[in-house]
Amino acid sequence: MGRRSYNITEKKVRFCATISYDYKQRLDILCSKLSKSISSIINDAIGDTLEKYESQGTYNQPMTEDNDMKERYHMLEADGNNHVATSVIIANHKGGVGKTTTAASLAVLAAKKGKHILLIDLDAQMNLSNLFGYSDDRDNKNIAAYIADCMNKVAEDDDNYADIASVIRGTSYNRINIITASSKMRDDNFGASIMRANNTLITQTVFDIVIEKIKELNLYDYVFIDSSPNMNETVLSAIRAADWVISPTDIDVDGFKGTYKIDKFIKSIKKRDVKVANFAGVIFNRANTSRGMTKAVPEFRSQFVNAEIHCFDTVIPEVAIVSNEKINNRIAVDVRPTNKITKKYEALLEEVVNVIG
Repeated sequence: MGRRSYNITEKKVRFCATISYDYKQRLDILCSKLSKSISSIINDAIGDTLEKYESQGTYNQPMTEDNDMKERYHMLEADGNNHVATSVIIANHKGGVGKTTTAASLAVLAAKKGKHILLIDLDAQMNLSNLFGYSDDRDNKNIAAYIADCMNKVAEDDDNYADIASVIRGTSYNRINIITASSKMRDDNFGASIMRANNTLITQTVFDIVIEKIKELNLYDYVFIDSSPNMNETVLSAIRAADWVISPTDIDVDGFKGTYKIDKFIKSIKKRDVKVANFAGVIFNRANTSRGMTKAVPEFRSQFVNAEIHCFDTVIPEVAIVSNEKINNRIAVDVRPTNKITKKYEALLEEVVNVIG
């Protein structure tokens, strides 16, 4: 049979839960054996689940709408350990390939393993910021404001840069902090200003200052940077400054071209003997199980290998749950820990760590 709905009434909360018919039958047997009501058993199960994930530090607790309250949520502090931040930018010169989902999923799963994570949103659309509860950039506490301050200092030949901690916010996830994006990053003048500052710095970029200041905090093990699909000066600066680049691509020629442009940029910078990120690898993302798609993955993999670009073995399938839970500010790998998409991202994280350390 299909799925059935149950109305469960408690003193304070009344809600409707949809469970499988098999679960309903097993619940009836359990209720009889324990002499308990369905609502009592479900309430106990919810309590056990909340305790489990809260203790793991990844349970996404509700946030208030007040940004001052949000940013105090789980702010990481010095713990006496030596956290050497490894920075990874998630990039592709094509939209819709899963950059934000990749950054968020890797962050949540790494935090679950006890790692201290900082996320940086470099996309003016603020999708990553929204996903972690921030949608308002009016207070100037974001990456654009910090970069602007750095650019002013560069122009004045003043290396007394502001404390990067001033723009770091807490999230509802233990061990995950974030620097949010700003809609101001869409402004062409913003990119032009970064270019002028980079020309002044010569061997560095403005984003090198950002990464350097983050490392000085000694708080984070990994910094995951979500980028826009535009190869603008902000993204190019971050690629030069980061330790590693990961490029998700869908199984599409445009996705392949977008990844190849990233690789071409990295190789061109290396020829100038200037610091630039290493290419950690390509993630084949949003692959469905159709015969044509299954055949295309090895073909794309072969082309990347021929171009001396590493490809991760894990292929992330196209699953509706990912996009649906992003819309509701929920992250699939957290709310569905046993789902196959979570298992795929867990395997991917293991591969990524093996490459980047």
